Amino acid sequence: MATTNPIYVIQHNHFDPIWRRCWDRPFDYRGKRIRSYADIEEHIINDWLRNAAKGAAFSEGQSVVFRKYLERNPDRLGEMQKLVKEGLIELTAAGETVADTNMPSGETLLRNLVMGQLYFDETFGVVPSVGWLEDAFGQSAQIPQLFRGVECTSVQCLSYKKVPGQYWKGLDGSVIYMGIPSSHYVGTFVKNPACPMCSGVGCEKCDGIGFAEAATITDDEISAALAEAGDPCKLVTVGGEEAIPSERIAELVEKAREAGAAVEFGGYEKVLSHLSEELARIDDPSLETPDQVEANPVSTGCYVTRIGIKQGFRRVENLLNSAERWATVAYLLGAEYPSECLTEAWRSIVFVAFHDAITSTHVDQAYYELQDMLADAEHEASHILGDALEAIGEHVNADADKDYLMVFNSESWERDDPVTVTLSGTHGCPTLRDASGKDVPVIDVTARGEDVCVTFRPPKVPALGYTAVEVIPDTKPVDSGEVTQGPGEIENEFLRIRVSERGIESIFDKRTGREAFDTSAYLVNELILEEDIGHPWGTMKAPSFAHGLGQYTTGVQIRRRAGLGEVIVTGQYKGDDPNVKVLTWRQSIKLADGYDRVDFETVVDWDTAQRRIRVAFPTGIKTDSGVYAIPYGAIERSAYEPDMNQMPSTNGDWPAINWVDVYDEGDDRGVALINTGTPSHKVEDGVIFMSVLRSPTDSWCLNEPEFYDLPDFDGARDAGVHEFSYSLIPHSGDWRRAHIEKRGREANCPLYACGLESIGDGKLGLTHSFLTFDATDNVIVTAIKKAEGSDGVVARIAETGGKPGKASVAIEGAGRMVELVNFLEREPRRMSGAMELGPFKVLTCLFRDQAS
Repeated sequence: MATTNPIYVIQHNHFDPIWRRCWDRPFDYRGKRIRSYADIEEHIINDWLRNAAKGAAFSEGQSVVFRKYLERNPDRLGEMQKLVKEGLIELTAAGETVADTNMPSGETLLRNLVMGQLYFDETFGVVPSVGWLEDAFGQSAQIPQLFRGVECTSVQCLSYKKVPGQYWKGLDGSVIYMGIPSSHYVGTFVKNPACPMCSGVGCEKCDGIGFAEAATITDDEISAALAEAGDPCKLVTVGGEEAIPSERIAELVEKAREAGAAVEFGGYEKVLSHLSEELARIDDPSLETPDQVEANPVSTGCYVTRIGIKQGFRRVENLLNSAERWATVAYLLGAEYPSECLTEAWRSIVFVAFHDAITSTHVDQAYYELQDMLADAEHEASHILGDALEAIGEHVNADADKDYLMVFNSESWERDDPVTVTLSGTHGCPTLRDASGKDVPVIDVTARGEDVCVTFRPPKVPALGYTAVEVIPDTKPVDSGEVTQGPGEIENEFLRIRVSERGIESIFDKRTGREAFDTSAYLVNELILEEDIGHPWGTMKAPSFAHGLGQYTTGVQIRRRAGLGEVIVTGQYKGDDPNVKVLTWRQSIKLADGYDRVDFETVVDWDTAQRRIRVAFPTGIKTDSGVYAIPYGAIERSAYEPDMNQMPSTNGDWPAINWVDVYDEGDDRGVALINTGTPSHKVEDGVIFMSVLRSPTDSWCLNEPEFYDLPDFDGARDAGVHEFSYSLIPHSGDWRRAHIEKRGREANCPLYACGLESIGDGKLGLTHSFLTFDATDNVIVTAIKKAEGSDGVVARIAETGGKPGKASVAIEGAGRMVELVNFLEREPRRMSGAMELGPFKVLTCLFRDQAS
């Protein structure tokens, strides 16, 4: 057994904060109490600490796991700090959780990593350099840049798919190391059932923990792994999922050492110390890397299952990002910065970004806990936003005898997209006027009891700024327009939409003089009912049918008023599919004067099993490729052959953050589909298909009765009423020239209108911008916040078009000294003049006073 090459041994369990259990919420199911992952993981960490006293090391990278443990066991902080210093606790950089890398925004993914790294630094004095992506379903093309920006040089434990080779060059050119010598995993995926004596409540037999220690690792398994060395070394990981740590692991390592093995406790840091030359090459400009920049797709059902959590996540992450920007502006005007509230809200958001959370591969009880987290984050963000805007309003010099709506723009470019606001306690349509006294166009107005809902086109709202709109209430009766039944047309100066008795059969682009869509196979916005036999992760069998539902249209209405046309299509499935109990829908299609965007709202009520709903947009552009928005970037993708094995379980779809675009260079025309939380798309023969619902009934590994029986996943069928909002933008030029990235962000972060609560006598006018941003069109600001650990202010700048860009930025009230820092706001470099950004590069600017 004598070996010369070292063997490193590390204890590590694959900790899922949420999946088959809740995170911090035990629940009762069929007479048994299902303990939380926080309970399970606390027990395992206690065992690890017991083993650490004997010299056995363990590893974990999710800061939420350590924070929860120390909340419950604050007396063990000093002990754990000492073990980290001694190398007996190895910290890796997973972030707060191991996030899904495809559906959260780039800023949310970045914030997840930053929060984890800063927690480890503040709590243990260590910033891990080894990134960790265990079990994430696919890898986004910006992962190298994100991990390099938080001071990681390698990323490990990539699952299911990975970029080939040892080096991964991301979309912006950042390179990270993925190589590792030979490794051996010793563990079990057995799960721990409720204690049979107390049914999980806790008793003397189970020592109060409430579960039976069924998941154990044998001495023989560990000893066998220590028998052979690797080159230049070998890593042996001992763990599992809920596996109970072996209390004899230190003795077994010592026994192997006595038999001649060069074995010691240690993890990736020690292994990578043997690969220093390989690691150093990540900054070598001559390094050759594969052309492949992402490792997708994986488990494409995750983009659709339990769609509400994806919609809610998208809405709340954008709300929180906006609230943080305005809280920073208010702070610079003298208000208190709500650091703790923002931190708690971000923690909830990045928890829901976890790869078994936003993906919806979890039991129903976990879904309820996640929805509560989103609700808490939304409440917190709304409160932060309201306080910030009220504080800003106190500095506005306005006429005390007038009523105003303040329209706020969180983005870094001027905007005038439609604003919708509900005015309470009024019965008529108001007159709206801008700061110069000119009437503001009202696009739509509807009465809702004693409230009136008004949609209007605001004056130009400046970047990170506001404009005031005077409200003169009840000046005329509410006129929602004339409604007609049956086919017809609506139009504005850009587009003409024709609807038949089945649905939209034509969208004619007046600018090009041609049809924007080919409806010979599908209507525009037609719902497709498709067979989808599978589990929450994916489709497991090629569909035997996909039926267009236009044939089941039950009604068409057209509403016309000055400035707006609306088509309403209703339908009810009356086919013979035995798996469809209920399927009805209502689709609203709006076209407003002055806008080249068609807005859709689709409401579906369904109760089905093993089915999927897609929406079809037949562009007529003969292509199987499209450009898809990804976290902090965009990438062209083509159709691929589905692989419906358990993993990767791909059905032809790709993930998209805010939009998908197809373009015909020869005809110089394109179509962008903007989504607001429905990320699953594919392009086939010019048809953009967006999946909005699926109803899996197979559990796969979500329920394994051989361990404990928990078939608590019927909610994955998503029965009930669902609402979807999305938009189409026909355009000339490619997606860059058409500014589709900005248009997608506008739909997901709409202009925000609220009343001016208190009339101040401050120095701010009725229109004001807090941002000076001189940049090329492809560069935007993606975050503004107070700096970590100082009174400075941070702005995140991103290139969005895959081309070089430039920007200079100043924030009113922030310091004049500008430094470029990494994502942890460290390693400052003094800036002067405009910043230059390479393709898809993300930069962080720190503004502070010279004196600070």
